[in-house]
Amino acid sequence: EALHLSPPLESSSSMAASSSSLDVACYNAVLHAYSQSRASDDVVSAERLFTSMKEQTSLTIAVKNSTVSVIPPRPDLICFSSMLNCFSKHGMVSKAETLLDE
Repeated sequence: EALHLSPPLESSSSMAASSSSLDVACYNAVLHAYSQSRASDDVVSAERLFTSMKEQTSLTIAVKNSTVSVIPPRPDLICFSSMLNCFSKHGMVSKAETLLDE
C-alpha cells in the first residue's frame, strides 16, 4: 500500500531510494496524524510505518503519477511518543508497554 504525499517531494521526475528523501520530521508528522485519528485502520497504518522505520525496510510512496521506494529514517523519541499515544488512545495497553520496554 502506498503512502500518498503531495506536493511532489522533488522537482526532478526521478528520485533515488534513500533515507534522505524524507527526513524523520516528515514521518513524525504522519505518525502524529495517525495517533490523532480514532479509526482502527490508522493504528494499523501507523504501526506498519513505525515498524518499517525500526526495521529499516523500504516503503513505497506515491508521488504524482509514479511511485518510489524509500528507506525511512530510524525513529526518534517523537516517533515513539506518537506510537505510545496511538496505542493508548485505542486501548492497546500491552502494545504500549512492549514499546516502552524497547
